[in-house]
Amino acid sequence: MFDVVYAILINFFVLTAIGIGPTLILLTDDQRLSKAIVIAPTLGFVFTTIAGIYLIKLDIPVIKWAYPWLIISVGVSLVLSITAFRLEKIRLDLIEKRWLLIYMLGLIGAILMIVLPMIKGGAAYSVSVLRTNIWDSIDYVALAGYLDHEPYTWGLRASDKALLDKHPLYIMARDLMSNRWSISATMGWSARIANIPLIRFDWGFTLLFFIIAFGPAFLLASDMRISPVLAIFIALIITTGFWGTIILDMRAMSQISSIPLIMLIGWLITTTAKNKPFMVKGNILLLSVTLAALFISYAEIIPMAAMGIGVFCGVLYLRNYLTVSGIIGYLLAVVLGIIFLLPDFYHLKDFLFAQVNSANSQNLKDWETDWFPFLFNKDAWVGAWGMSFLMSTKSILSHYLIKALSILLTFIMLYSISFSFTKKQAPITNLSISSFAFAALAQFVYLLSIGGRWQAAKGLSYGYPFLILTVVSIWPYLADVTKHKWYRERLLISIIKFGVLIWIAIQCLFGVYHIFEAPSGKIYFNPDEPYKKLQRSPQSDYSKLEMASFSSVLSQTHHKTMWLAVPDIWVAEYLALFFGWDLKLINLYGMSHFDLQSRAIFSNLSNPPLPDYMIVDKQSWWNYQKTAISVIAENAAGLLLLKPEPIFWQKPVLLRINRTDKIEHDTQRVPRLRLGKYQTLMSLYSPRNGELIFHVDFFENPIMPRKLLITRNSKKMSDIYERYFLVETNTTKVSIGVKKGLNQIELKVLGNEKSPLVLGLKELEVSEKTESFAKLIMVYKIQNHNGLETVEGEPFFWIGKGDTEIRLLSSIHGTAEISAEFFGGPSLPEKPYRRLLVLTDRDYESEIVILKNGHLAIPFPVRKGENRIILRPLDKPTVDVHPNGDTRPLLVGVKGMVVKLNNSMNDNNSN
Repeated sequence: MFDVVYAILINFFVLTAIGIGPTLILLTDDQRLSKAIVIAPTLGFVFTTIAGIYLIKLDIPVIKWAYPWLIISVGVSLVLSITAFRLEKIRLDLIEKRWLLIYMLGLIGAILMIVLPMIKGGAAYSVSVLRTNIWDSIDYVALAGYLDHEPYTWGLRASDKALLDKHPLYIMARDLMSNRWSISATMGWSARIANIPLIRFDWGFTLLFFIIAFGPAFLLASDMRISPVLAIFIALIITTGFWGTIILDMRAMSQISSIPLIMLIGWLITTTAKNKPFMVKGNILLLSVTLAALFISYAEIIPMAAMGIGVFCGVLYLRNYLTVSGIIGYLLAVVLGIIFLLPDFYHLKDFLFAQVNSANSQNLKDWETDWFPFLFNKDAWVGAWGMSFLMSTKSILSHYLIKALSILLTFIMLYSISFSFTKKQAPITNLSISSFAFAALAQFVYLLSIGGRWQAAKGLSYGYPFLILTVVSIWPYLADVTKHKWYRERLLISIIKFGVLIWIAIQCLFGVYHIFEAPSGKIYFNPDEPYKKLQRSPQSDYSKLEMASFSSVLSQTHHKTMWLAVPDIWVAEYLALFFGWDLKLINLYGMSHFDLQSRAIFSNLSNPPLPDYMIVDKQSWWNYQKTAISVIAENAAGLLLLKPEPIFWQKPVLLRINRTDKIEHDTQRVPRLRLGKYQTLMSLYSPRNGELIFHVDFFENPIMPRKLLITRNSKKMSDIYERYFLVETNTTKVSIGVKKGLNQIELKVLGNEKSPLVLGLKELEVSEKTESFAKLIMVYKIQNHNGLETVEGEPFFWIGKGDTEIRLLSSIHGTAEISAEFFGGPSLPEKPYRRLLVLTDRDYESEIVILKNGHLAIPFPVRKGENRIILRPLDKPTVDVHPNGDTRPLLVGVKGMVVKLNNSMNDNNSN
């Protein structure tokens, strides 16, 4: 982890070097050197973000501009710093040395508290993208890798195949480019200048923002006229307290990047108002670039920021402190910010409106019980103030004390906001803090009123630094206890001060507690159900997924080909991000967690180049001990790095068995799969076209004969191949047509799914009948207005409500037949027979009379390619409502329908 800490510190000092010169020139303040040192890292990030948006829009990948921007920006900053000294804008005799020393000590303490959980966590943090919100982590890293290596517009116009040929996750990166991408670009730049792999720097890059947020938080707290020591503790609460940890675990990287920016905006509007806006043009310029960077980084926070600035200016105007010209000064900052955004303004505007519309829509996501349960339960007051972790204690007394403290903090916050708005003697800093806190609360109440509980909680989290600051902002203005005549007044003020100090201590202790809890991998938000299944506990194999053993082997293998065949898509994507930039890497099961099925690699790369290396999982790669293959590395996650010899690919190879449950093995390492309850997907390689025969042993004999459906999937319907087998004996051979190259096979049992069918897969071999694709017919769609059902494990539907349309594919011209059990339905009880009209899109028409219930075959002509068959009822129902309340017209029931060709290839049929 020390390489990540080194990368964090390198970036912190580089951003400081970039921001210090412009800040010294532009900032209007007697203590500009001290203040510039504190906010320089944040402004360094601001300038890099804005420069990055221009360079990316010019189609220059990060790899090409990373070092030139570093050299130019630091050089310009150095020149501006020297210029500031020569213009005597900096007076060393005015530096508050004690204040600056306290800040430095506090910064060192903050850095230690922020990075120590990662260092102490060790294995639990080593693969951060597999620790908490896997989805967003991989998204950001994938997009960062794309912007680091490729021109921006190429991904928007390239085909799926072109993207796949470059990297298995580029399709996912393209999906994200229409949303937000500036933070990923900055992440690519930060990793590049620190010379650390992107996937390795994922967690550290996020921690970097909490470190640079410490300065603006300390500056705002200091301006509230509290002691610098107390300001240090407030800044620690904002960066290492409960709220910050929640957002960190959620991997809300763009939101985290907005924390230093929104606090810097709060301080800039304050210091600008103190010096009159038109008199401090440098401050206006700094405010404009910071607003632009905030919009670029996290557009969703703009409504809250705009409301906060508007309330601040409005109150000052009503107090006659701010004139019309002053308001124009702030409007000028907004206009300049929009000008800085021009390269991407319309995209950002559209994205912001889309986010606002989503928050206001009636179809709101209801994630509050999963993501923000501490805000929507009986202890909501406790959760809002970051003390819900204390409620796990069994002491009832402590529970009541914590609840009482939470209510007290809420009262103090509301009183502070009211005090700032109504009392003219309230300092401007208090007003700016209260304005943003009020905006966050108003946003929360509005979204909550329209039913957006999750959105409301998310909106509240935008303003959490200001909610924290408002609690302490009233501190200097509490009258001295000794000056109060009435005992109850002195008691109330003492309770308020004591309560605030206790809360500050609890939040700081939480940061320390987090350090000691880090090895357990504990997270402080509850992911919703899909995410829960993806979490990696510190005891799991994948939390220990270190790539050192593989990296040493692959350090000299550029331009080689590697296949990934691992059972977990998230691990596969992690590995793709780790190795995909240096190798021709092929992920055998999809490229994106957004749309895995439709983007299966088998539809895009059916005959890929054979690999020089393979990374597989020991559990799913059950026959890795075969000859002609060597294990050259492995790690704690149970993964193997293999090097197959050419002879290895002369026979079919089962690459992976993908299961949602655990695969069992017998003593000979033959996998046992319990079919029926779970879907089973297998990926395999075949050296040629033909029928692939599976030698299968069935264990735990089924109670009744079962149908085994084997399907070879494909994106193109004409390539889908299906076979049914009736399982009646312990040992049999089943086969499926395969194509040369990669194939995806699905195994499914039809019938009683509660009683699983257990089978074991043995050797694979290819038959000599390579013409097995020659004659095939299959159904790929049935459209029936009465719906599709299953009866006794067989497909079933009722004809009666309009036409029933059957679409099928045939590989030849000829005659086919629909074979099924037909029987009369209850909607026409007075007639013993039923009439159907059979039509095709080949101008064929025939009337069929069903005289009795039972099996019937209906012939019809087919042509090669797609065919459409219509079954039209000719009778009219006489019963409108059945005894069970069913109002559907049920004229003809069709059970177990099979379509087959009327020739010697009858074994190639489809349901």
